[in-house]
Amino acid sequence: YSEATGKTSTDVPLTAVGNVPYNGSNPPKYLNAEFNWVKTDVVDGKLHVMASVGNLTEPLWLAGKSDTPQTGDVVLLADGRPVAKLSKDTPRFADAIFDFTMPLPQTKEIALRLAAFNRAEFGEIHRIAVN
Repeated sequence: YSEATGKTSTDVPLTAVGNVPYNGSNPPKYLNAEFNWVKTDVVDGKLHVMASVGNLTEPLWLAGKSDTPQTGDVVLLADGRPVAKLSKDTPRFADAIFDFTMPLPQTKEIALRLAAFNRAEFGEIHRIAVN
């Protein structure tokens, strides 16, 4: 058991790796993710992205019950801005699929990462090259 046992993305303690307080620059100890795959396509001048992401840690990722993310709901960020919500709660070692369309960015790449909304960014950063 750990201090994350039985917790969710909304109430897990924000302890960072090394058992120090999470400060936004250090990785959270109890929230982690990896990208399994990312597929991209340009449709009608917009970027369509599908991504499979795995929950590597104990807390249940919450999808939330509202169309608008609430504190602790797990969202996918593109360059630090929420672009997609979970479609269903995701337990440890399960995968979540994010599917979204966004305007083509003006930059040469975008960075994808997960966040417990208004709590902590976490996990692997996946970069997509945009031509």
